[in-house]
Parts: sequence; structure tokens; C-alpha cells
Amino acid sequence: MPKVSLIMPVYNSEKTLDISVGSILNQTDKDIEFIAVDDGSTDNSLEKLQQLKQKSPIDFKIYNKKNGGAASARKYGLNKSNSDIVGFVDSDDYVDKDYVSKLYDTLVSTDTNISVSRMAFHLNMPVLKKYH
Repeated sequence: MPKVSLIMPVYNSEKTLDISVGSILNQTDKDIEFIAVDDGSTDNSLEKLQQLKQKSPIDFKIYNKKNGGAASARKYGLNKSNSDIVGFVDSDDYVDKDYVSKLYDTLVSTDTNISVSRMAFHLNMPVLKKYH
């Protein structure tokens, strides 16, 4: 069983997937499961995910479902998850290379059930504010 499952709902995100999925594929901790749920995209998101999967050093699963919104895509991915610790990353998010290891270490060392991380970031702008 992987330490952490990361779930990404994807809808018409082909322009941001290289960066967002790339940040997950570059995690220092490779004991993760990545679940991308294409939520009925009408662009080339599904094809882009399949291309990125070819380069994946981690367990990378792609599911395609009828459009139902981000919450339904997250729930779908959650039902496919094989880990006790689950994180959600949006398709326009970028996470630091040690995101998974810090998330896991923090949850385990503090015996915590929920963690929320925040960082305001726009792909075409510098970091606006970073929270530790």
C-alpha cells in the first residue's frame, strides 16, 4: 500500500497539466499513488495525462468519467484510492518537491487526521504569499 494517495480532478486543463502533474511526478518521496480523474474534459486533457503517465516514476492511474464537477471527481478518485492518507491537488496547482514527505511526516508525527496547506500562486505571476 502506498504511503499517500494524491487525487487530482481534471477538467479542460491541458495547458496546466505539464506543471501541475510534473510537480507530483518530481516528488522526493516516490511511495505515492497518483490518481488523475478526467471529469469529461472536452479539450486534450486526457491525452496529455496519458503522455505524462509514460514518464512517471510513481504509481499513476488515470480514470475518465462523465462530467459531474470537481467534488464528484474527488469522490471518484477517493473510492479508487489504496492509501490511508489522501491528498487533493487541483489541476492548476503546483506542489513543492517535498510536499508528500512533509505532509506524511507531519500527519504521522502529530497524530493528526487532517492537514490543510495554503499557498497563493498563479502560473503567470510570482508567489503572492506563502504559508509554512
